[in-house]
Amino acid sequence: MSGMSGFRQAEYSIIVDVLKAASGRLAGIGGAAERLGLERTALQNKMRKLGITKADYQIVARFARTAAQLYFCELHHSLFVA
Repeated sequence: MSGMSGFRQAEYSIIVDVLKAASGRLAGIGGAAERLGLERTALQNKMRKLGITKADYQIVARFARTAAQLYFCELHHSLFVA
């Protein structure tokens, strides 16, 4: 991200933040492209130009999936142990 202009840094940050909020989903309902008002391919092109990779936004998606799995394990356990 170093060496980018102020505009490109802002664009990078916004896209990464939206990807995190969308749990890493690019397309579909609630995906980053929809949230940004872009076509999926336009978002992918911007990501490529800005050097955005899954490593930049995937941590939140991985945590969200883990939290959901934990919730369902606890729910399943409570149904059968009670």
